[in-house]
Amino acid sequence: MNGKNGAVCAFIYQLIPIFGRKVKKGILIDFQVTNDDIAGFCGISTRNSVNRILRGLREQNVISMV
Repeated sequence: MNGKNGAVCAFIYQLIPIFGRKVKKGILIDFQVTNDDIAGFCGISTRNSVNRILRGLREQNVISMV
C-alpha cells in the first residue's frame, strides 16, 4: 500500500462514498476526523506522522482542508 502515505490516502478514499459529496471544487468529506483517528485506523504510531503526510498532500494540491 505504499507505506504510511498509501495507508492515509486509502483511508481518505474510503471516506468518500460514506461521507463525501460533490461540490464545485471536487469532493467534500463532510465529517470531522482527527489525525489521531487516522493514525489509529492506518496503524501509524503518531498523529505527527499523519500531520506530515497530510501537509505533503496539501502542498501537492491533492487535498485541501476547511
